Amino acid sequence: MPITEIYETTVKVYDTDFQGISHYASYYRFYTNAITYFSTKVFGDSLESMAYRGIWFVVVESYSKYHMPAKLGDKLSIEVTAAMINPKAIKYSFRIFRGSDFLTEGYLTMVCVDPKAWKSTNIPDDLAEKFRINEVSK
Repeated sequence: MPITEIYETTVKVYDTDFQGISHYASYYRFYTNAITYFSTKVFGDSLESMAYRGIWFVVVESYSKYHMPAKLGDKLSIEVTAAMINPKAIKYSFRIFRGSDFLTEGYLTMVCVDPKAWKSTNIPDDLAEKFRINEVSK
């Protein structure tokens, strides 16, 4: 069963083009920030902090579909839903809203990597267990 969290953010000037419309690359920053929020809530640690401990997650697949533009100053709610799709990978799915307006959907698939061998590895047992515990409690 997937786990869902909501991350809130505001579209900043550096997210936009000259017309004040959020640039497509900004959505990947929104996704990454939502994952950081999610991992802190579920794992008790951010992906960035885990990387310093030798637990790396790398993006192996991404997708984004834009239905309506986000604009400078918009308050966004990013629904992030995650599921372990195998012992090595987590798929994070996103839906971005401005109030009740559905703006964007997408996903990132991330694989756990051993930084020394630069090969995929199983997600550490303690993190996988925290994920399973949160799946049950949601």
